[in-house]
Amino acid sequence: MPRLECCGGAQFIITAAAEKLAALSTVDYLGERAKRADFKEFERISALISAGPADPGDEFP
Repeated sequence: MPRLECCGGAQFIITAAAEKLAALSTVDYLGERAKRADFKEFERISALISAGPADPGDEFP
């Protein structure tokens, strides 16, 4: 492990573990949220959006 000037190695490992835990929690949350998806409602709301031209800067390249 390279020598860390700003913090000890233990703090580096704890921070990395906390970031990993946050990422896993996000995956779990999104999975649970996807189970509650209402695709009929999504289609209904999507139909309300006009199919006009994209705003400047939002075009596909």
